[in-house]
Amino acid sequence: MPLWLSLAPALFVLAVGPVLWLGRTWAEDPASALPFVLLLALAVRSFASPGPAAPKRDRILAAALLGATAMARLAGEILAIRTVGALALVADVAAIALALGLRHRVRAASPFGLATLFALSLPITRVIERGFGFPLQMVSAQLAAGVLGLVRDDLVLEGTAIRAGAASLSVDLPCSGAAGLVHLAILWAVLVAGRHLAGRRVAIGLVSVIGGALASNALRLVMIAEAMLGGHDAMREPLHSVIGLVALAGGALPLVLLARKPSPTAPAMPARASLLPVRLGLPLGVAALFIALAVAHAPASPIDVARAPAAIVLPHVIGDVVGEGVPLTAQETAYFTQWGGTAAKRRYGPHDVTVVRTEAPLRHLHTPSECLAGAGYAVALLGVRAGSDPAAVYAVTAPDGTALTVTVRYFASDGARATSPAEAAWHWLNAPRTTWTMVSRATPVSLTGTGLEGDGVDRALARALDLSPAPRKTGETHAPIASLPTDFGHARAGLR
Repeated sequence: MPLWLSLAPALFVLAVGPVLWLGRTWAEDPASALPFVLLLALAVRSFASPGPAAPKRDRILAAALLGATAMARLAGEILAIRTVGALALVADVAAIALALGLRHRVRAASPFGLATLFALSLPITRVIERGFGFPLQMVSAQLAAGVLGLVRDDLVLEGTAIRAGAASLSVDLPCSGAAGLVHLAILWAVLVAGRHLAGRRVAIGLVSVIGGALASNALRLVMIAEAMLGGHDAMREPLHSVIGLVALAGGALPLVLLARKPSPTAPAMPARASLLPVRLGLPLGVAALFIALAVAHAPASPIDVARAPAAIVLPHVIGDVVGEGVPLTAQETAYFTQWGGTAAKRRYGPHDVTVVRTEAPLRHLHTPSECLAGAGYAVALLGVRAGSDPAAVYAVTAPDGTALTVTVRYFASDGARATSPAEAAWHWLNAPRTTWTMVSRATPVSLTGTGLEGDGVDRALARALDLSPAPRKTGETHAPIASLPTDFGHARAGLR
């Protein structure tokens, strides 16, 4: 009995949950499935070519990897973290490639490269933006300012905002370079999987990916800034896409030059499956299936449940407008019951206000791109407002066509302020005992400028919720060079 056949039922039971989760992610963002399509193409191309059977050491390593992923999935089920199970699938891909002997075939395929491609089909851009988005913003802003400073004497860099004369460019989260980094990593993984990069070239290629992503993003920001300062609207298509593609191509050039053609591997013998005696294969399969069922049904005991703070009390009246309470949905109530934190909603005239308070910003704080896109809304980041009252401003179109402006602020209990969950997460990692409050206000564009103004709502909410103001910065107000749009994010329905 082939080894893979005896273990197939157990692998299916272990993989079904993470695969369903991953399928929902791909349905929300079909472009994220591209690395998986490339993985399948390379694996089928290699398997269809002649080659020897997988050597014994590869089969042993494959079995060890499958055993390790079973334990990882057990931890993921107990901690109720689906991402752990999905990451275990990465090792499964490498194990299957080893068991099939793909790296010894005429059209050899690297198990490491194939596994990396699968990892990149996960919502990796969101993970990078959430965990490393803020430092990427800082690095991108510093690189772009360094280049622009060579030709402009009036350049000033304040955090992630670049000022030149009476104009400023805010390097917000979509401009952090996370997407470009993922695109170059996909190219690198394809070259590794196809054996165009091998040996030390793999490590050199990875370094060129990181350096190329930072350089290409800085080049993109410089070209956008120069175009806008020259009177050209770099936000309009096709100019915006052309700038992005040119910058990305420049970042990919070192990696392409490093790649070389794969050297064919001559088959030592016809490919054949590795067989186990039936008396051994059947008990092994049954034991593996029993372990898989135990792992899949392990009781959850998550460790990242936030303490539920006191209920949020929103002001009953703002100005002359009496607020109307808006209940949380059943899905939102269940989420905060399970994972801690708290939320409240209220409507003040044309303004819909949502407030979320949590000790676990990585779990509870999300941008409108994540929260609203899953409900059918089109979301684009208009820009980030800096100064004493920093906020992120989004343009949102509801499913019925209503145009909304959504303003989001993030307040920390120690007085820190942020304009994105990534920035909040970065502060929280340095001060994990802080509590974060997100205040989101949605206003129909057609009602802007009538009745109760949005700024009045924001000030009243800050006073009512006792949110510490950020330190006021000196300097004049500058008109933005451009409102840099965001990609439509991975969807999440409700507040999650």
